[in-house]
Amino acid sequence: MTMSDAGDSLFAAMRAGARGYLLKGADGAETLRAVHSVASGEAIFSPKVAQRLIEYFGSPREPSSPRGAPAYFQ
Repeated sequence: MTMSDAGDSLFAAMRAGARGYLLKGADGAETLRAVHSVASGEAIFSPKVAQRLIEYFGSPREPSSPRGAPAYFQ
């Protein structure tokens, strides 16, 4: 769980093996559902993060930034 929806944080977490990424404003029910989902082998992202991922992967690729996160997310 993080308060940052910055792309570099998201991609760093994914590279480190994260299977979920919720923003700090998630309510208790959403957080509990995420914990159960990830424990069951699923991946879960907050709606705002999921939308950014969909937009990124659905559009033509941009060059990566020097830190490795796609420029779209910075």
